[in-house]
Amino acid sequence: MNLKIGVIHVPVLTEPIAGDEADEVVLGEYTAGPNPCIRLHPALKGPELSATLMHEVLHAIADLYGLDDVLKEREVRILEMAICTFVKDNPQAIAQILGDLVESAR
Repeated sequence: MNLKIGVIHVPVLTEPIAGDEADEVVLGEYTAGPNPCIRLHPALKGPELSATLMHEVLHAIADLYGLDDVLKEREVRILEMAICTFVKDNPQAIAQILGDLVESAR
């Protein structure tokens, strides 16, 4: 999968991610730099996969829009939970938003 965040194309890769500790399992990671990328653990499925992707997308947005000094891990987790809950609880609103935004981009 390839995501467009701002003007940057960010590939999303599915692969094991090494943690800082030997027994640490890292579910997702955003890597900034000249070749930004999002990596997701291959064991992720369903809602956990979607929430982790949202979390890493928020890190990418913070980095690419100069908000990484404002949005630390705590704030990203709060936004991830809030956005995922909003999407889950309001499917008709999400359909409307997506329909309007996709249509206006044509």
